[in-house]
Amino acid sequence: MGIFDGQTAILFREDASGQRVYAPFGLWGGVYRVSNADVLRIQRHVKIFWLAALVIVVGLHITLGWRYNLLALPILLCGYFGMAGWHVRHLPRLPLSVRELPSVSRAELERRYSHAIGAPLLAMLTVSSVAFVAIGIWLLTKGAGAQAWFVVIFFGLCAISLFRQWRRARS
Repeated sequence: MGIFDGQTAILFREDASGQRVYAPFGLWGGVYRVSNADVLRIQRHVKIFWLAALVIVVGLHITLGWRYNLLALPILLCGYFGMAGWHVRHLPRLPLSVRELPSVSRAELERRYSHAIGAPLLAMLTVSSVAFVAIGIWLLTKGAGAQAWFVVIFFGLCAISLFRQWRRARS
């Protein structure tokens, strides 16, 4: 279980007959039937992609500054959808649209995501976010400016979101 497992847990759905399907392009693309071997292959590639994207974003931020991440975002998204196109090139396309698939509620997607990451990791991330909020508040008491406010607000929102995910993963 890990953060990248959450990214892959929400990629696949079931059609009305119970077959596992993959619709990587949402409303703008097709629906493809996937076998268990295809699911594992796609999940492995997506995890590797998101790990590489994280390394790129952090590396750009450290070496060149956060503004370069704004330039990298469209390139990374194009890379992700290019990878998805590569995945579906040999998958059988079903005569369905995404609208014809049984709907999956946002709550169900959040539940899948939280369970895939796991309660222990979510608890650790929540505690880490709260620690960063405390550091930001401490910096504010020392006279720090806008960056400290950003730390407090950003990690405060992260802590709230992660706490909700942790509670969901425990249920």
